[in-house]
Amino acid sequence: MGQFVLSKSTVSELSESLTEEHEAFRMRDLSGEAVAYLFIDTGYEPLRRWGNKPGVLCVWAICEDGRKV
Repeated sequence: MGQFVLSKSTVSELSESLTEEHEAFRMRDLSGEAVAYLFIDTGYEPLRRWGNKPGVLCVWAICEDGRKV
């Protein structure tokens, strides 16, 4: 019927993998980065077709060499 369905075990595996990736991303050391600009913003993303759009805090930096972190 055009619906994408995942099994409970697949959702569990994906959730565990994403949690591990997020934790590694969150805990990385940025003290060595030469930051030229820091941007902080909020994006509002719908999680469901109907209902509220929760805010997602977005923070990124532009380093002196032009890289985005």
